[in-house]
Amino acid sequence: EARNRAEEAASIDPLSVQALFALARAQLVLGTAEEVRATLVRAVRMQPSDPQTWLALGEGDLARAPHAAVSELGAAIYLDPQSIAPELIARGNPEAIRIQNEYVQALRASGGQ
Repeated sequence: EARNRAEEAASIDPLSVQALFALARAQLVLGTAEEVRATLVRAVRMQPSDPQTWLALGEGDLARAPHAAVSELGAAIYLDPQSIAPELIARGNPEAIRIQNEYVQALRASGGQ
């Protein structure tokens, strides 16, 4: 049901990356990793200057394609360097810490390349 609603939302507003994020979450629950990735790639292509699209794609690729995740998370950080600002991390901002940790995890898993 969630997948059907997300697909409907994406068709109603084909420029909404939020609808694509909802669709990717529904696809993830159904266990279709290839579909999830394709949906997130579609979001990046629609809005390549939105760091959230790159972040979602990088998080999705972290476990199975860490080398790709390095580039994708790196793009998200490049587009929004304040997302991992030292001040935020020092204050314990959970999102900043999560993004930084995911990027470091991707670097380590890909051999630092």
